[in-house]
Amino acid sequence: MPQECTSAAVVNATRQVFAEQGVPERIVSDNGRHFDSSTYRDFATQWGFSHVTSSPHYPRSNGFIERMIQTVKNTLKKAKVSGIDPNMALLCIRATPIDSRIPSPAELLYGRKMKDNLPTRIRNNSPGRDDVNHRMQLRQQSQKYHHDKSAHDLAPLSPGQLVRVRDQTSRHWITATVREQCHEPRSYLVETPNGRVLRRNRQHLADIEPRRIHHDEEVTKTPDPHTREEMTLDPTPVIRGSPAPTPAPNPAPKPAPNPVPIPNHQQTTRSGRVIKKPEKLTY
Repeated sequence: MPQECTSAAVVNATRQVFAEQGVPERIVSDNGRHFDSSTYRDFATQWGFSHVTSSPHYPRSNGFIERMIQTVKNTLKKAKVSGIDPNMALLCIRATPIDSRIPSPAELLYGRKMKDNLPTRIRNNSPGRDDVNHRMQLRQQSQKYHHDKSAHDLAPLSPGQLVRVRDQTSRHWITATVREQCHEPRSYLVETPNGRVLRRNRQHLADIEPRRIHHDEEVTKTPDPHTREEMTLDPTPVIRGSPAPTPAPNPAPKPAPNPVPIPNHQQTTRSGRVIKKPEKLTY
């Protein structure tokens, strides 16, 4: 919590806990000014939980929390005197069983045992653990399959090879020399001209071609006389300086013939087709 603890800071801390553990049905607190404020009441209304405060000047009504605070304070004092990490001390409190039949507070909250600095055998007794593990593997294999469709391995680099690396500050590509390949996958150590040694992924390193053509240079390609390229399917030659041939106009469409008149006693469809009844239905 910040040094100047306000109601907004308490609401923000409570919101972070709710985002990880979920929203409870009810919160019981004392009548501190951080909880007895319009900011916290609006927060309870927006997130949909009831807020119950203890009676003023009667801490026994919230005795469970008061006793827990006393236990935590004593543990932090002992950790400070003995030089133990306070986070490890709090972990031991959360992972210690309450008695021989009631599990630890962490197991009551998460439904599983937590590993601390004491040797403990942790088992997964969930009835559907095998099905969940199998479905998780299938999901990961499907994600890997779709990712590998457009992915390919880049050529490895050798020590002393010249490459280009992008400077993260100026956003320009600079020349560098490969020093060695790291133990991590697809990672290299490169040395820049100013003596800096950088570690970059293979994707961030570009090979320097033996012959590079700058953008400001004009490149002229000489066509091969032994090679013919058909630029158009129109066999009509086009002579430079002469007007382009005018395409012939399309002939006017011929008028459709008049439809043959149909006797009035015949039935037709909307498209004009004559309906012929089967012989067995004619009388």
